[in-house]
Amino acid sequence: MLPHPRCTTRLFQYVLSIGIAASCPAWADEPASFVGLGGLHTVPETGAVISAATGVSSDGGTIVGTSVDSQGRTRPFRWRLSTGMEPLADLASGAPAGYHDTGGASANGHVITGTVWSPASCPTAASWTELSAPLLLGDRACSSAFFAVSGDGTLLVGDVYTPAASIAVSWSVIGESHVLLTTPATYREATARGISDDGAFIVGSCFGTPGSQALVWENGNITPRGLGHLPNAELNQTSRATAISPDGTHIVGESVSGVVRGDGVTRGFIYPMPSGPMTSLGDPGGGRLTSPRDVCNRGEVVVGSVYARTFPFSETAFIWTRAGGFQELKSHLETTHGLNLSGWHLTAASGISADGSVIVGTGTSPSGTEAWRATIPAIPEPCVADFNRDGGVDGGDVASFYLAWIDSDPSADTNQDGGVDGSDVETFFVPWEAGGCD
Repeated sequence: MLPHPRCTTRLFQYVLSIGIAASCPAWADEPASFVGLGGLHTVPETGAVISAATGVSSDGGTIVGTSVDSQGRTRPFRWRLSTGMEPLADLASGAPAGYHDTGGASANGHVITGTVWSPASCPTAASWTELSAPLLLGDRACSSAFFAVSGDGTLLVGDVYTPAASIAVSWSVIGESHVLLTTPATYREATARGISDDGAFIVGSCFGTPGSQALVWENGNITPRGLGHLPNAELNQTSRATAISPDGTHIVGESVSGVVRGDGVTRGFIYPMPSGPMTSLGDPGGGRLTSPRDVCNRGEVVVGSVYARTFPFSETAFIWTRAGGFQELKSHLETTHGLNLSGWHLTAASGISADGSVIVGTGTSPSGTEAWRATIPAIPEPCVADFNRDGGVDGGDVASFYLAWIDSDPSADTNQDGGVDGSDVETFFVPWEAGGCD
């Protein structure tokens, strides 16, 4: 629908006017915390544990990962505040699997995805519903893995490995059937690594002679759309998507960035849906490389790891926020939220809840290699008047809103009725003229 001329005139008038300086609501005043999750087995003599967190449900209530049990096997676990760490079930046959891995969890943690190594040493994509025996990927089970699941637990995504290539796959729990996702021309194989809570968007990467490229499969279409690369002069252009926010608004991943051949470094990126552009998360400093692992709703916070380019390739968890950019996560938790992490080194942040209040990962502690959970204040719903999300309400927001509205960009649907029209102008200007959302 074309914008009404009267609305367009009003927008122009505001674009040319001087805005009102104001601030949108701050983060909610909630207590912060940090705790190690322990392990499925503790060595009696030393108190040592081995565990790693790989993800967290969108609601923040269920953490998934792996831990070494009393028999020396790597087992999948779920952790909840009410129960602590619990092992997930072995195969329905009762035969113990030699190794398990976990990928992600549904919005409420009811369904968990991962991989089971069968007694025949065959890695098989699997999903657990609560503590029941895992469901395997059917007729293409061997050499496969699930990495993520939709919010309602009905659509799982991952890879099927063949002698020729890796193939991205989505699996419907309801129909107990899989769909092989296609790969762009000139690329040989593809992987799927994330899915939005509503199942509308699947993200991953493709690989081939041109290098690699981050991808998104949209609205059930098996043909993906390439997201491009960060600017670089490398012969093999490289990017890969690692996660998508639960609300489907932002994709994160990594891409080689550099303006001089041979000088490229891996940088994290964030890609706002539906059309980008892909933007670097910035330089973490120290010549380190960046690997984002997860992103919360609206792309407000990204977590992951930075790692050294040279031996011993030390790894450190990071947090990136729109307002503060890069910070080492341990420093952020200690200086911003007043927590005491003495004796801990946080190596990886692997998951974040939809509202940004729960972050999980792995680190080294006095007990060994241990999964951990951090809580910080949740991110409030955005103030619609701060349209450009710079923390203030002024003329810049009007200009940003006008450009989005005149192009019928979905971001300009401020009243969230599914269309971009004159009613969105009113929804935007009421709080803008009041100086904010308070």
